[in-house]
Amino acid sequence: MGLNALERQLERPEGFTAVLTQVAAFPYPEQIQVLGWMIQRAAQKPERVEIYNGLIAALHGVLKTPIPADDLKRVVNSMRGHMLH
Repeated sequence: MGLNALERQLERPEGFTAVLTQVAAFPYPEQIQVLGWMIQRAAQKPERVEIYNGLIAALHGVLKTPIPADDLKRVVNSMRGHMLH
């Protein structure tokens, strides 16, 4: 339920910045999972292209370089809708 509230906040004025601030407080593994989940959800709606692009940029800013295998698995699973793997 909390993630859906964050997702709805993305569309409000100044909501994107507020959501990224809240997500930044999560532990690193959860940050990449949540961002991946939000990206997957934003990709389903063409009217959210700006939010989608912003979330992609935020994920790139959070991910370590090179991306460790466990982190890549988290991102892929979250983008597939599987948050608990």
